[in-house]
Amino acid sequence: MTSIRGAAAFAAALFFSALLSGAGCAAPRDLSEEELVAQPKLVHEVKPGVPGAATKGTATAAEGDAAAELAEAQLSEGDPASALETVRKALDRYPPREPSDRLRSLRARAKKQFLRSAIARGEASAPAMAAEGEPLEVRVALHNLSPVPLAASEPAGGISPTLVLLRVTRTAWDIYGNVRSESWEETRPVPAGEAAPGASLEVAVTVDTDRFRDARPHGFVRYEFGGTILPSGLRVGETALHDRIPVEPAATLAFPQKGWEEVAAEPEVHLDRGLEAGTPVRLLVAVACLPPGARAGGGAKLARILRDGSAPAVENALRAALRYLGEDPGADAWTLAAWEARAAGAAPAEETR
Repeated sequence: MTSIRGAAAFAAALFFSALLSGAGCAAPRDLSEEELVAQPKLVHEVKPGVPGAATKGTATAAEGDAAAELAEAQLSEGDPASALETVRKALDRYPPREPSDRLRSLRARAKKQFLRSAIARGEASAPAMAAEGEPLEVRVALHNLSPVPLAASEPAGGISPTLVLLRVTRTAWDIYGNVRSESWEETRPVPAGEAAPGASLEVAVTVDTDRFRDARPHGFVRYEFGGTILPSGLRVGETALHDRIPVEPAATLAFPQKGWEEVAAEPEVHLDRGLEAGTPVRLLVAVACLPPGARAGGGAKLARILRDGSAPAVENALRAALRYLGEDPGADAWTLAAWEARAAGAAPAEETR
């Protein structure tokens, strides 16, 4: 099967090489998203003197459905370029309304996938752990995945800069089982400049966590960073980009208590110490620091202790820890059997929170 990078990069290379070779005889023009992703059709549209599209026939409902199934499979295999071509050919033959609607829906999904995998991609990065109260530096990179330069122009003549709209969500967990969450947005301009194929334009956003000095929990905080990039004067080669580019998220765990680094270095050891000493803060911080492969097993252990009623001093912290590990506000009702089943089925490659 063709990979995302292989197929999408090949399609993008074909598109851009055709576009640039044909652009010498005509003034550059802004291209719509529709044109941007219709690679083979676009080659005919932008080359001077080349007649437009191929012959159109009439497809049956069964043929339209078959094309939609093929495009769906190509999307699930990570090949949006082939899915776009399948949909284009099918729609050129005018299938009946129901399969046409399905094909257009698939085309919208494939466009987004293609743009993100072959043109430009936004990505946030942040430290995995930090002390609450210290500034957090988040970096947002706009990666150029195309075979031609990506350029952000200087604001001029009514054109605003390309903006990073970073959405920050702060969720505080405490030993009493409380969870408090709030969100806000930080806006920063993308500096004018050019990124070669494979390179990136970067923006740094410093998040001030000291502003929450009066709301620091006896537990830990999780910051999530996501959002979008709003293009303005952003070009890939001679093509202007207008669609919002989503930012792939990042997260940071922040700890108000001193000594959290020691707990983070050996969370499973400190989880046992917290249980033995009846120290709820140590227990909850240790749970937050558990590596992905240990979370299900840790949840099973905590559920067993909670069921047996053997740690009344840290009962609320146990419930808070199970809520965090289970991402379920009703985790109090989770049975030991459920946690043990989860632990038995967990793989070492379990996704990092």
